Amino acid sequence: MTNKKGAPLTPNIIELDLKEVALLFGGHSYSNELAMIKVSPLNSYDIDKRVFKAGELIRIDVLTIIFVLEGSLKVTVDYVDYTLKKSSIFAFSPFNTVNKSHITPDGRYYILMAKREFLEKTIADISSLPSPQIATSGTPLFELNNEQFGIIKSNFDTLYYYIKDKRQKYKERFLRSAFILIMYEFFNLIESCTQSPIKIKEGRHTYIVHNFMKMLNEVGDVEHNPAYYADRLFISVQYLSLVLKQETRNNTSKWIAHNLIIRAKSMLRRPGITIQQVADALHFADQSSFGKFFKKHTGISPKRYIASLND
Repeated sequence: MTNKKGAPLTPNIIELDLKEVALLFGGHSYSNELAMIKVSPLNSYDIDKRVFKAGELIRIDVLTIIFVLEGSLKVTVDYVDYTLKKSSIFAFSPFNTVNKSHITPDGRYYILMAKREFLEKTIADISSLPSPQIATSGTPLFELNNEQFGIIKSNFDTLYYYIKDKRQKYKERFLRSAFILIMYEFFNLIESCTQSPIKIKEGRHTYIVHNFMKMLNEVGDVEHNPAYYADRLFISVQYLSLVLKQETRNNTSKWIAHNLIIRAKSMLRRPGITIQQVADALHFADQSSFGKFFKKHTGISPKRYIASLND
């Protein structure tokens, strides 16, 4: 699809190889699941010119957080222009469309990118963090006060230290712990900051995706039927699935199952919990049906998953 001038209107979904991205821009990566780039005037030109082609719309298959240390950055997300000044933090996700950026000559900032695989493993460790689809929706932008800036900079510095550290023992544990601190700070800003995040102008599809994800986060443990969500959005089951497939590459059933598996893994990691208790908490008819569901979507039984935690 194109506009009158011939520029593409359909986003190009880019599946990033985070190892290659880190290598290209002088950053560091871990297992193609996590990458950090510390942008300075030396490499900002390359990022500006290599990421975007003229008029191109893109979606990147990672959660991306930008933390500005000096200078400013202009970026267009979902057709809204944002100016990220010093001491601001911003996030966008595969749900968002990006089509241009501009970095000031003195720009210095962190870019943190995390793939869903890393998010899932990390959030399974800490059940109180939002599930990945909620953690990566919307486009929140916050300007930080001096205290907030100092704390969040310390957290980013720590994560950057561990991701570039060549020692491998406990590396993933260090990275997850440092990443969790950043996510807690970020969600604390969303929940408690007196200034609201900048709102994007929502189209019909954006409204549907946002509200489906919100409901899934609130009642996904209980409501497993796509019809429940479609009814509350006043649309058909088929249309909801079509919109989700178009905007997120997963249909309704896959998102419901994905949410349940994340919840289940989180619960199964708790010491002393039984499989029956998890099945009850997630409103399965019995332990057997939960076990079949879990194995279908993970390839292993709940019992084997628990055993693997100690391997």
